[in-house]
Amino acid sequence: MSVKLVMRPLTLSAGERKRVNEVASYFMVVSNTGDKKIRVSIDDEPLSDFPVGYEYREPKEESFYSHIDFMNPSASPATVVYVMSTGIVRSSPAGEITTRDIANSIETPAAVLLNVGNSYTQTIAADADQKGIEIQNTGANECWYGDADVDPATKRGVKLEVGADKVLPITCALVLESADVDCVISYMRLKKV
Repeated sequence: MSVKLVMRPLTLSAGERKRVNEVASYFMVVSNTGDKKIRVSIDDEPLSDFPVGYEYREPKEESFYSHIDFMNPSASPATVVYVMSTGIVRSSPAGEITTRDIANSIETPAAVLLNVGNSYTQTIAADADQKGIEIQNTGANECWYGDADVDPATKRGVKLEVGADKVLPITCALVLESADVDCVISYMRLKKV
């Protein structure tokens, strides 16, 4: 027999694994008092981290799972509140909702040139008014970006392939470095003024 809707707490001691035998098609973790993400296995699949607010549903209508295993990876007890149903459960947030402050202006400075004349390492300065920065490799060679320790030789930082772009929600300085080859990085600051 399948459940229509249940919301239950489940307390797990440190490292404990428990099976809940319920036939259902939808599952969500509502809360977790543990200091780590609860681990979940649906119908004997491998255990996976399952953060609060994540949900699972069977891909086909009239498909159901028969049990879920919960595992507490924390070194202390945890209580998990979960929802299971034979349909999708929707909720509306209560209380205050925090939203991200979005950019309302852009700035497009000159491209950064990494070459023997300028240096193979350049820094895009920090800007407290920016909400983020978009970088694009418009040159003919890959480039790396990160903090002051970025180093293509040791693969420290993040590689930006030719033609690739990335939006970074940062206000700090961004260091660009090439592996002693010419590189061109175009960028745009996303600002709130």
